[in-house]
Amino acid sequence: MSVFERHGHYYIDFYFRGRRRREKVGVSKGEAIQALAVRESAIARGKFKLVPKRGVPTFAVFSQKYLETFSINRRSHYVERYVIRALQNFFWGATSL
Repeated sequence: MSVFERHGHYYIDFYFRGRRRREKVGVSKGEAIQALAVRESAIARGKFKLVPKRGVPTFAVFSQKYLETFSINRRSHYVERYVIRALQNFFWGATSL
C-alpha cells in the first residue's frame, strides 16, 4: 500500500480482495496518506465497498440522448439527425429514430 504523485495529483495504491486498486485523491500528500489510512481501516473492518463502474452506452443510446439533450436547440439538428440515422443504417442496417 502506497502513496504516489503523478502530474501534480496524489494517488493511493492498495489491494482489495487480491486485486490492485488505485484511486486519485487530491493535490496534498497529507490528504493522500489520510485517505490510504481510511481505506486500510475500512478494509480491515470489512466495511469497504467498491462502487461499480458505469457501463459504456451503446451508440444507439448515446445518439438518442445527444439528439434529445444537446442537438434539439441547434440549427443543425436535422442535419445531425440525418447523419446519425445514416450511421445507424451503415452499422446495423436499421434505424430507430
